[in-house]
Amino acid sequence: MLKKLSYNLALFRDLGTEPKELRAHEVIDTNRLNSAKELHAKIFHARGFVKDTDLIKQGRVIGEKEDPYQGHSRYFIVERSDGETKRVVASSRLILSDPTKGHQSFQTYRHQKLNSIAATAIERTKPEQCAEVSGLVKEPGENTIVTLMLYREMWRFSLKKKHELWLMSCDANLYKRLKLLFGNALIQAGEKTYFKGHEIVPVILEVPASLQRVKEIRHLNPVKQQLQQKLVKFFLKDPVTE
Repeated sequence: MLKKLSYNLALFRDLGTEPKELRAHEVIDTNRLNSAKELHAKIFHARGFVKDTDLIKQGRVIGEKEDPYQGHSRYFIVERSDGETKRVVASSRLILSDPTKGHQSFQTYRHQKLNSIAATAIERTKPEQCAEVSGLVKEPGENTIVTLMLYREMWRFSLKKKHELWLMSCDANLYKRLKLLFGNALIQAGEKTYFKGHEIVPVILEVPASLQRVKEIRHLNPVKQQLQQKLVKFFLKDPVTE
């Protein structure tokens, strides 16, 4: 209980003080793409998610055999500026559809045991209108705010691209924060599972509806309501158009 309260208080504080030295954006150049993939490999290897034999390029990047989604993904990063120097401190990606694979393009659809409601929602949505949040990592010691900055940037990207559905295999604690923000547009898609000591929740997000849910006033207890308001202000920092 105390741990949860401490986390909520820290998140409440951080949402009001987005550091100017941090910037989230889509990756559009090779150097930053390499940095994003290298951070992904470093953190996944440190956590035991991938083995030495899964890595290529002197152990800096996960190979296509272990991670076949790289070729049809769009990468996003948070950079920290220190004077003239910029370094990637967090990264994530949206897996998009491969025209040759359809819904099999998506890791959660392929490997998670989804309930019938979620599976049907995915299968009724054109693959090119789906995207999957994947590979979210941050440097040890970096503030949780960088995770939310990445989600905000990917969400805005999907709204602009007219995506209908997000798929995610989401950390259980992060799921609670996103549920507070997106309300019933975020739907649990299957049972919680455990992977390498982490509790994972498969979810889908109805992207167009999520923008309206973010703007809704919901009746919550005072602490949750204040936290929700902070999250909404953070995600709607700049005008969002559908």
